[in-house]
Amino acid sequence: MPRLSSASITAPRAGRVLVECCVSLVLLSGGSTLVLLLASTTAQVVDDARQRELVLGEQQRIASRVWWAPCLAAAGHRTRVFGPRTLLQSDVTVNGDVHALQLQALWQASGLGPDSTRRRRAGTAGWCE
Repeated sequence: MPRLSSASITAPRAGRVLVECCVSLVLLSGGSTLVLLLASTTAQVVDDARQRELVLGEQQRIASRVWWAPCLAAAGHRTRVFGPRTLLQSDVTVNGDVHALQLQALWQASGLGPDSTRRRRAGTAGWCE
């Protein structure tokens, strides 16, 4: 009966170790790339939603002044920087007893994604008695 030595057991495997290491490195780098892509996409979506929520809240805060006290809204144009990437423009027009407010918000999209400018417009009016 032939006896197997430790040299004969590892000899057939010696050529496969390098291949197995290369395959494991490729799988590890592929998995890392997928995790990075998922994290980047998630960060971009969260940042865009956060920026949009800030703009909506600020527009509602400004518009609430016209809803509750339309007589105090004086005609004019105002531009204000809000946050690091947002520009708010408000135009108040007075036409008789109607005081109207037009709001426009411009903000840069997330730095993690494509460079684009988002725009949101809103308007409201109030009757001054």
